[in-house]
Amino acid sequence: MSHLVINWTSLLRAAGLSIAIGVTLVSVFTVGVLGYARIDDPASSPFRRRSGFALASSALVICAAAVLFGVYLLIPKLH
Repeated sequence: MSHLVINWTSLLRAAGLSIAIGVTLVSVFTVGVLGYARIDDPASSPFRRRSGFALASSALVICAAAVLFGVYLLIPKLH
């Protein structure tokens, strides 16, 4: 009968990293939504609309890149 050995340090490190990346990705997406809200506000100045567009675009590109990188890591045929 074999004994099951769990490396708790590695497990906690992986869980902590997953939580940190998840919180960061949600925060970046939230910033993108905030930038999009600046674009739709009719009372905002043209500079604020342009900065909102730049903020929303860059945040959503970062989110898309993170999702695509995760898919790349999950599918072994892509390596």
